[in-house]
Amino acid sequence: MRIPQPNEYSEFTKGYITLAKELAGAGGDILAACEKQGVDAEKILRGIPDAKGGYAYAPGKWTLAQVLGHIIDGERILAYRVLCVARGEQKPLPGYEQDDFVETAGSENIPFHELVDEYLLVRKSSVTLMKHLPADAWDRKGTASNNIFSTLGLAYVLVGHAEHHWRILKDRYLQK
Repeated sequence: MRIPQPNEYSEFTKGYITLAKELAGAGGDILAACEKQGVDAEKILRGIPDAKGGYAYAPGKWTLAQVLGHIIDGERILAYRVLCVARGEQKPLPGYEQDDFVETAGSENIPFHELVDEYLLVRKSSVTLMKHLPADAWDRKGTASNNIFSTLGLAYVLVGHAEHHWRILKDRYLQK
């Protein structure tokens, strides 16, 4: 493994890449970082009671359940992009509007423990997908959200996006 170069991700995702680099370490082991992140998330999430799923730290902010639903949606979308680019897809992959997804997902109506189960299954699927990629697939490039990404860059975005939200969750949702 290696750390992706700036031509392997978009400027918009640079913050996610930075967070993922912290987790992957100098060796750039994004697979180990992805697995560890899932284990760490489970430890935190399993301790949250269903009743707290409706908590939002301020008016107009997503509830805890909506944040987890967003993380799940983001993970699925990013894993799909990893799959497509790794397999050589050259058709542009669409972007998505996160607020529209959160609004229509109904995550706030799902028992929080079921969302936790869903997240852990999705994460396990992402890890398994990436573990089984051929070595040359990591360097392939494709287009997503009108930007060029490598498979490796997308894997870093997947981990960094989740890390961004885990930090918000810890700082703003779980301190009360």
